[in-house]
Amino acid sequence: RLGPMAMASGTLPEGFVLYFTSIGAIRKEADDCRRLRLLLHILKIQYNEADVGELQFLRNKLSQYSGTTALPQLFAGNTYLGGYDELQRMEDDGLLKEHLLKHGYKEVANFRKVHPFTGEPMEEEAG
Repeated sequence: RLGPMAMASGTLPEGFVLYFTSIGAIRKEADDCRRLRLLLHILKIQYNEADVGELQFLRNKLSQYSGTTALPQLFAGNTYLGGYDELQRMEDDGLLKEHLLKHGYKEVANFRKVHPFTGEPMEEEAG
């Protein structure tokens, strides 16, 4: 996970970064964060995470790129790719992988499996 200092410079980190909140006070945001993690997991997208739920100044910085302080937000570097609703709509229409390919998406064979709800690494099942 990325800490607040990763965004202290003038630009956002490279690669796919999911900005989310671990605060459950706003149910829609918490549910959307969980759902977007699951979608990224299903698509086998490797990404970093940054919990900005309690860091209003970072949410404000993100809004300079995305136009919103709502979470979650998926970025590729400084490029806002969408929040849960937009990305799920693209997936439903069969357009999400194409959208992500334009921004460096590559499916990897040795995908790091994470728990879709917590984002924590999962142990491989013995078979």
